[in-house]
Amino acid sequence: MQKATEKATNWVLNFRRLTKPTTGIRAKLMHQLFILTVIPKMTYGLDVWYTPPTIPPGNKKHRGSVTALRHMTKIQRMTTLAITGAMWSTPNDLLDAHAGVLPMELTLRKICHQAIMRMCTLPNTHPLHRVVRKAGATPPKAHHSPIDELIRVFEMDPRSFETIKPVKTLPFYCPPFSIDIAGSREESMENEQKDKTRIKIFSDGSGYEGNTGAAAVLLRNGRIIPTATLTYHLGNALSTPPTRLKPLGAYSPCGYSSQSTPKKTIKSGSIRTAKH
Repeated sequence: MQKATEKATNWVLNFRRLTKPTTGIRAKLMHQLFILTVIPKMTYGLDVWYTPPTIPPGNKKHRGSVTALRHMTKIQRMTTLAITGAMWSTPNDLLDAHAGVLPMELTLRKICHQAIMRMCTLPNTHPLHRVVRKAGATPPKAHHSPIDELIRVFEMDPRSFETIKPVKTLPFYCPPFSIDIAGSREESMENEQKDKTRIKIFSDGSGYEGNTGAAAVLLRNGRIIPTATLTYHLGNALSTPPTRLKPLGAYSPCGYSSQSTPKKTIKSGSIRTAKH
């Protein structure tokens, strides 16, 4: 912490040399220089040597890097005085507001939050993946590491993050099937009678008996009996917004690519869903 404070002080002193009243640069440029250059240099490796101060339940004293926060606040005060040119008796909250910067406590907390978020979303091949998962599942009773402290402060659970795979299709990709969303039930029945494709998938999302979900049915060669069905239970109707039902009902047929015809390629087909 002492080394980081000394490094931050040197950077701020060099920063103040550019704020001379006659030959210095403008306050707007000084603000950008402080945000883009000085703060990253001051907070390098912050998640290793700094823990955001918090007050645990039942305690009156802060727990965390209180001394480091006090020193970093003094260093930022030197910067905001140089940017605004205010008097030395000006309080810190007014200096931060007129200089256009966050209070040092919020700045350090934001950087630590970004660091632990990146750790919680690391891939399985990363060396820290198991360490972060273990710290979130069973926190140690003593000898807490910086990762343990950040997970405790921000109440993170690495197992609750959802992995969303990026789309790998090319921009000019054209699917081998057509999608038809009818405006009414009558229009849907009329379009279905005109459709002569060999493979048809019907899907929809709705609620029933306090639960919500989506379903899809696959038909082949004009048969009435479905070749395969796919259902998905979304959750309770009170906690599930209606806006999630239609996208889920529309995209649920995509699951057939790995369930119904894993070894065959659909050359032509159609996907139909209802619109209420």
